[in-house]
Amino acid sequence: MSDKNSNSAAEAVAELTKASNEVLEVQTSVNEDATEKTALDEVAIPVKTENAKKEKVVKIKILLPVAGKFLLPYNVGQIVKLSENQANEIVEAKYAEFVK
Repeated sequence: MSDKNSNSAAEAVAELTKASNEVLEVQTSVNEDATEKTALDEVAIPVKTENAKKEKVVKIKILLPVAGKFLLPYNVGQIVKLSENQANEIVEAKYAEFVK
């Protein structure tokens, strides 16, 4: 191999090594950031307020497919429990009926 080719190859290897080291530095900093966020998330404790209202839950029977319009995973004929607000919306649209 000639000196010119070996110098070009050595320069290419040096450039690749430099680029690889830069990528590793970025990956390390991203991983450290992600670890810090995860650790903080685990420490955070949700605060429950005593004044929080429990939503009333009602049963409805699905009459038409609700997957597209309401983004719900229920099938026609299925009886499901939903919050009163959501159930009212679906029943008003005639996609379901209330069940006792």
